[in-house]
Amino acid sequence: MTMDPIVKNELARSIGVFFISLVFFCILFITGILGLPGYAPFLMAFLTTGVIFLILIWFRKNHPSIKTPTHFNYRAKLGGLLSLLIVFAIYMSISLLYPISRILWPVLLLVSVIVLMAISFKEGKSYRVNLPRWLFFYIVVSALIVIHDFVMGNATQLNIIYIVILGIISIVIVLWYTRISGNTDERNTGE
Repeated sequence: MTMDPIVKNELARSIGVFFISLVFFCILFITGILGLPGYAPFLMAFLTTGVIFLILIWFRKNHPSIKTPTHFNYRAKLGGLLSLLIVFAIYMSISLLYPISRILWPVLLLVSVIVLMAISFKEGKSYRVNLPRWLFFYIVVSALIVIHDFVMGNATQLNIIYIVILGIISIVIVLWYTRISGNTDERNTGE
């Protein structure tokens, strides 16, 4: 039995979406914002992942110009993403216990952005920039910033405004880059 390559790609990407949404809903549950039973964050994370999975499948099937590369290495990408999430969770635990470690947040954020750029855009020896890859990168970085600020008790609303402004500026750059370079789809370069 063979699986559709689009479904296979989006299924692998949904693993990261599940973990990020699970962390988000667990934070909402622990802080008391969600007054639901203990299993509710898992169900809500699963439902969110399913909805995003179905939307991305529909989008990719209705926009055939976005092709799936056959040489995409999911194990390396998933391993990098899981390592990043584990390091982030360890940092958050240490930061709650020892406030002096909070000064390391800019360093961790910079390292996280570099790792996520490699996970999102690097394909072999070259970089592939398109809208779905940018969206994945933007959502993960935004989620890390919002979760950090929420747990540490910082001004989350102001940072969300900055994240939105940064997203608008970066989407203009990504769209401009894809238009200038003609890199609107992913091509198999045979590497």
